[in-house]
Amino acid sequence: MAEEGLLDVLLMDIMGFGFTGWRKLMPRLVELGVRASPHAWGNPLKTLYIAQLAAGTGNIPIVEGVPGRSDQADWSSYELADGRLILPSDPGFGVKLISPQAV
Repeated sequence: MAEEGLLDVLLMDIMGFGFTGWRKLMPRLVELGVRASPHAWGNPLKTLYIAQLAAGTGNIPIVEGVPGRSDQADWSSYELADGRLILPSDPGFGVKLISPQAV
């Protein structure tokens, strides 16, 4: 569809397609003039995964935000400022995982 000019934005789930799939596909999407908007619904952590993917690959004009928090992680190192999500430089997506026993 993209090769025929019938697709403007590709929306596939970040978890189903995976980071490797998106990284391999992104140069081809850019070549075809197709933007990407990885789907995140269902788990708030996916929003952070997509934000990191967008920072690393570009061609993602907007990150789908999943409302709420997760009891699996502390993402206080992420900051929303002037309508932009500021990503941390800490390893592991900048997310501190929380042990199930600590919850």
